[in-house]
Amino acid sequence: MARFRCPECGREKEITPDRGDEIVSAYCLEHTGSADFHIRPVYMTLIETPAKPRRRRERVLA
Repeated sequence: MARFRCPECGREKEITPDRGDEIVSAYCLEHTGSADFHIRPVYMTLIETPAKPRRRRERVLA
C-alpha cells in the first residue's frame, strides 16, 4: 500500500497495487486549468511511511 499527497491542495489517497509488482503513480484531478476549465492533472507525491518494526524471535534453549 502506498500513500500519495497532492502538493497543491493537500488531498491524500492510499493506493494498493493489484499484483504488488507494478509501478504506481497517482494524479489529483481536482484542479482546473486555462480559460476553458479543462481538468489539469497534478502529479501526487509519494508520502514515506515509517517502516513497522520487525519482531525478532528469541531462541529458547530447552
